[in-house]
Amino acid sequence: MAVGQISGDLMAGFRKLGADIFVGTELHWTEKFHNSVELGYAMRGSQSNYTLDASAFRKFTMDYAQANVLFTYFDQRVTMFHFGVGYSQLVRSSYKAGINKTEINANQNIFNGQDWSIIAGITFLLKPKHGLTFRTQYSLSNAFPDGPYFNYYGNLAPVGTSSGNFAAGQSRARKSGLYHQAISLRYSYRFFK
Repeated sequence: MAVGQISGDLMAGFRKLGADIFVGTELHWTEKFHNSVELGYAMRGSQSNYTLDASAFRKFTMDYAQANVLFTYFDQRVTMFHFGVGYSQLVRSSYKAGINKTEINANQNIFNGQDWSIIAGITFLLKPKHGLTFRTQYSLSNAFPDGPYFNYYGNLAPVGTSSGNFAAGQSRARKSGLYHQAISLRYSYRFFK
């Protein structure tokens, strides 16, 4: 299970629920250090708080096929620390807005088709083959291409303008775009110890 947001979109909070489903393989260099490669499906996006103002409700859904390369340190007891990079390709997207959560028939090009991200996480082994993984991911690529973005009401407007309703133009940290952030909790099964 994962929760996500797009940093800079003024919909503050990890409200977009999704799934992270991955399979992977490990290459052990020593007993403590190894690399892993993962392939999977990741649901990302953001969602405003429906209860505050239903007429201003917005939900961006972006699902990706993702490949991760991770470096792992294993303390030889119960804890594994992960750090790495991920590459994602957009496979499905939608934008919904308003009281009825109406899907906006928008050009799919409003979302960037590719995403690069950094990943950090920790796995706690409950048994030698079973564990729980807590992971965070932050995009290095803008979720939207340069140019206009959807405002709260489904209309295209330049980013950073009063009609754009995005925070990107309001702070130095956001002037370069809007980025995915995700936190996930996963059940992990290792076929070999």
